[in-house]
Amino acid sequence: STLFPYTTLFRSRDCYNLKTVTIYAPPCNLGTDAFLGCNDDLQIYVFSDLVDDYQGAENWSKYVGIITAIPNQSGNCGQTGDDGSDVTWSYNTMTKALTISGTGQMMYYGSALGSDSQYHSTAPWSHFDSEIETVVVEDGVTYIGSYAFAYCSALTSISLPASVVALGDYVCYGSSNGSTNLRIDIPSVVAVTIGAGGFDATPANLKIAVPAELLDDYQVATNWSGYAAKMVGVLSETTGFGTTFATGNYEYKRTFNCGVAATLCLPFDMTSISGGKVYEFVGVTYDDVDGWVATMSDATPGSNLVTSTQAHRPYLFLPDADGEVVFRGSIKYLPMVITAGTSTSGDWTFHGTYDRLDYGDEGFSGTVFGFAGISGKATDGVTDVEAGQFVKAGSGAYILPFRAFLTYSGSNTALHAPARGVTDTPA
Repeated sequence: STLFPYTTLFRSRDCYNLKTVTIYAPPCNLGTDAFLGCNDDLQIYVFSDLVDDYQGAENWSKYVGIITAIPNQSGNCGQTGDDGSDVTWSYNTMTKALTISGTGQMMYYGSALGSDSQYHSTAPWSHFDSEIETVVVEDGVTYIGSYAFAYCSALTSISLPASVVALGDYVCYGSSNGSTNLRIDIPSVVAVTIGAGGFDATPANLKIAVPAELLDDYQVATNWSGYAAKMVGVLSETTGFGTTFATGNYEYKRTFNCGVAATLCLPFDMTSISGGKVYEFVGVTYDDVDGWVATMSDATPGSNLVTSTQAHRPYLFLPDADGEVVFRGSIKYLPMVITAGTSTSGDWTFHGTYDRLDYGDEGFSGTVFGFAGISGKATDGVTDVEAGQFVKAGSGAYILPFRAFLTYSGSNTALHAPARGVTDTPA
């Protein structure tokens, strides 16, 4: 294998063992029959955005069939250790994904004017800064180096792990060139610090996603506050969010099974939704054929809500396909303590919750009903229960945050529905 960063003239005739030629430069001058007599399996690698240029250049054009994009590139980029091998990088030229792996801090980088009169990061992957689309930093990396992803003009997303505690100066300066979406996901449960100018000169539709419980902290933090309008608080599907919400934008992601009824209660209004239909609680009826059935009114006769859903109100959601659905909305009032609301019909009350509840918790005991989260057996160990089936909660049952359940206050406590408990989710 031979590497040529700035070659202007190349001739390699009759090199029988030569199998690869990798060139990190625009098309250089090539002699006639330069690769005549070389290995039959010879491959010539160039930057992906220069493949067409090479295939059409003088004397290079005869090698069209073997000129392809540079395959995966990798190297070290750690701040500590003799060779920086504690943190590594790899770039996949096919998927356009840059991955940072290892343990500890990344190197600090800077900014330099390139031969094309454009500024570039001095990071080793800067050769690809016009094509990198996604950046994934794996768990274990603690610090993102200055200018690490600056000037990446095609960048659309950066995913950080919970292990990252700090970002350097100008870490993403000038990325996306103001022409594409750019989203940064920061899942750390402790607010991450950032240096100066981290996301300056990035797109107007920049989105910085942080844990919902930290949204207000990020909105006022040093060097973050300038991006407050770009932030969104991500609600946790499993851990909930307590009772205090800050002013701002929020989103909630959850995976559903097509056609399986699920409950939903969110702390923000929604004016549109995709991925399924939202239903409002009407009441509960019983007959000998279907048993107890929760009756709902269709709130989404079209693809979008006709009228907006209300914050803190429980609903039924019926997904129209398997997969993840993202719900988005904005809390516009000042921070305050709030609780999920209810809808009542006769002896039945539909409750929403923002925290996990275990059977026996206040408000989640007695005659409680919901929709089975998974298929399995009833507490009698015999009766089969399908996911989405209307069931009665039993000992050991629980409900996850941002869902809803029903309670019955009538005199008839011997309600005919299979009891669920142990490790199953009733709603």
